[in-house]
Amino acid sequence: MKKIILFSIFGLFLGVGIYLGYHRLQPRKNLPEKNAILIQPESVTPFVTVSFFEEDSIATYSNILATTVYEALQKVSVVNEIPLKTKQYDFGIFVEEIGNKPNSTDYAWLYFVNGVSGDVAADKKILKTADLVEWRYMKPTF
Repeated sequence: MKKIILFSIFGLFLGVGIYLGYHRLQPRKNLPEKNAILIQPESVTPFVTVSFFEEDSIATYSNILATTVYEALQKVSVVNEIPLKTKQYDFGIFVEEIGNKPNSTDYAWLYFVNGVSGDVAADKKILKTADLVEWRYMKPTF
């Protein structure tokens, strides 16, 4: 009886040891090398292009580092000394005026990313590398 209990305990330890040893020796998939630096996609700041369309004039600024539409607009306005007026609301930042052209019932500044009009506040719209941000001074079609 003692031999059976000893063999059972020995077998249990042997089985656990083999199991742990096997899994420890298996290559780990999708793990970085020992000294690798992980860069998460969310932490990468994309380069984007910002264009302003107003009546017959277009101004384009390329290679802007920004993560949101508003950040791109803000960087362009600071570097190029373009006046910018905004207002903070619960839903986000609302752009009221760009370059001394205020929003009105006839015309307003609307943003587009890759040709698609914005559906959230400019500070909530996340950009990807090579996105084209357009600010158009146009008649709103709500």
